Order: sequence, then C-alpha cells, then structure tokens
Amino acid sequence: LYQADDLQTGERWLESAQQLAPDDYITLLLLARVHSDRGEFDQAIAYCERVLELAPAGSEGHDCLGGVYLDAGRDQDAEAERKAAIRADPKNETGYLGLGYVYYAQQACQDALSQFTKAVELHPRTGTNHAAVGFAYACLSQWEQAEAAYRRAIELEPNQGDHHILLGRMYLNRGDAGQAESSFQRALDIYLEQGATAKEVAQASYGLALTHLSRGDCSSAIPHLQEAVRLDTALSAARDYLLQCRRVAGFSDAVLPPEIAQRSQYAGRVALDTLREGLAAIGIEARAEFRPGEGGENLLLLAHVAVGEPGSAEFLAQQSLVTFAGSQVAARLLVPTVDRLLVISLNGEGVSVGLLEISVPDARLWELGVLNEAQFTSFWRALKP
Repeated sequence: LYQADDLQTGERWLESAQQLAPDDYITLLLLARVHSDRGEFDQAIAYCERVLELAPAGSEGHDCLGGVYLDAGRDQDAEAERKAAIRADPKNETGYLGLGYVYYAQQACQDALSQFTKAVELHPRTGTNHAAVGFAYACLSQWEQAEAAYRRAIELEPNQGDHHILLGRMYLNRGDAGQAESSFQRALDIYLEQGATAKEVAQASYGLALTHLSRGDCSSAIPHLQEAVRLDTALSAARDYLLQCRRVAGFSDAVLPPEIAQRSQYAGRVALDTLREGLAAIGIEARAEFRPGEGGENLLLLAHVAVGEPGSAEFLAQQSLVTFAGSQVAARLLVPTVDRLLVISLNGEGVSVGLLEISVPDARLWELGVLNEAQFTSFWRALKP
C-alpha cells in the first residue's frame, strides 16, 4: 500500500503492526520513511533512533537517520550517519549508496561516483547499483560512461522502469531527443504492464512531453503534460509548461531553444558552468550560484564585473546582455527550481553598483515567445545596490 501511494491506509497497517510488536525494526523503519516523506522529520528521526537503540551495533538505524537527514536538508548529519552505517557494516551496500546520494546533493559528483562504485563492487549483479553509477557519470557530463552504466542496469533488471527513465533523462541532457523518447516510452510501457504508482507513470509522461518540447512542438507535448499533471498534481514543472504551451498562439509555432534538453534533475550544475563559460567567451567576468532567499525562495545570483560608469550606455548594454543570458538559464531550470534571478553589477573594487531582479515565470514566458524582449525588459525591477 505504501509503494502504491496509498500512504494513509499503509500507515494504519503499520500502526497495527507496531501495536502487535512495538519493537519490530522493519515496522519502525517503514514508519520513519512514511513520516519523512510527509516532511514530519522529528517523528521520523524518533523512529530511526528507536531502531538504533534496539540494535546499536547494526547499520539499519544509521541508514535510517541518514535518509531522513538528507530529506530534511541536513547534509552534514546525513553524511555522518551514512559513514557510521558503513563502519557498522562495511559490506552493506545501502550505506555506500546513501553516502553517494549525500555527496550528489552537495554536487560532489566525483565523490558520489566513488561510493556508488563501491556498491557495485559489493553486488555487481544489482541493476540499481549500476544505475546509481550512471547517475554520477551523468552528473559529471560523462555521457558515454553514463549510458553504459544505465544499459548494464537495464540488462540486469529489464523490467525496472526507473532505469529507462534515467537513461531518457541522460539522452535529453545530451541533446538526443529521439533516443530519449524511446527510453521514456519503454518506461511507460513497463509501468503500465507491470503496475506502477501514479507518480511513476507521471514521470514517464512528463519525460515524453520534454522530448516534444525540445523540438519546439507544444501541440504534441500538451497531451503528455496533461496526463502528468492529472496523475501527479505536485508536478509543478509539468503544470508550468502546460500553461505556457496553452498561451502560445498556434502551438506548433512555438520556438524553444535546443538547450531546453537540459531541463532535468542534472541541470543545475551544468547550467551554471554554461553560464559562466558563455559569458567568459565574450569577455565578461561573472560568477553564478544558487542561494536561498530570506523568505525561503530559491534565487539564482549572477554577479559580473561591469564596464563603464553606472547609467552609461556601455554599462547598460553589458548589464542587459548578462541579464538576458541569466534569464535564459533560469527559465530552463527544473532542479533546482528558481523563483528569482538577481543580476549584480560590480565595479573594479567588487562593490555593487547595479542590481536587477527578474521573475523567473516572466523569463519563461519570454523564452517561449509569449513576451517579446521589450515587454520582458519592462518587467525588470531595479533595486538599490
């Protein structure tokens, strides 16, 4: 029931099981997972700590805490618990996989790869371990190695739709919409044949939509977007694209840049590198990073060393160029989801002499052609540096 997304009914059965056997560690681990998925981290941690009390020398309690801490964004605590799990049981692949995902959350892709590789060494015939290795290679933009790892995962577990989803996302990142479409379609077929959760089917439908969007074909993407939103109402990215496609007059005429293929969970790191390197290629020194705002929203900060005096034609021309480049990247991101772009113009001493705030929803409408450049520029908000 828990795997089928019937969380409430599943939790009732788990609570009944706990009444019969209060210290059954499998029940406690599952209850921790249920509460963590809901964002009820204190309750989840309490269940994990009880497992640790029952088996202080085992790895299960540490693995449980590591997973909850990662969900809660407490990366350092998650790392410590995963390492403790490995010390408790050096042959437990779960600890290495968990530690790898902690490193991935920190964008330490090479460190993640080393941990995932250890899991493969322990259990080379487990497809999920190979898929994790592919995940790390994709994070490093090493596409051939990523594809080989995903192919091995599929060879070992051909009816695991998630492997095909990951392979499809990798193809999208690489700019191969045709191969991506085949992979997402195969995942969808497996999910429908073998039985899957609504969220899993939604991911396959959303992936198919992205392949059409990467070709600039909104009309073909719309049915898949509608299905994805229907199955998973929390899939905000699909809803955003659906609304944008509906707003574009003559859907098939919508022109989307090919870089939309970067819209995946791997996009953040690659997008920042692309932004910095692209500006450097035309002689603009810039830094870019993600930061949380005071209200909890996610920001993309883009700082550049400006030329000319503030307000001069030279200064404004470069500021606009940097802002359009940053807006294009912000508009393409799915993960992390960015709410606002802040463009900071710095003088030679590193002091801010210009500050523009851009709404990412406006940037998406501009990228899709709903807003022209003049309309989009009119929405920029100048702030006091």
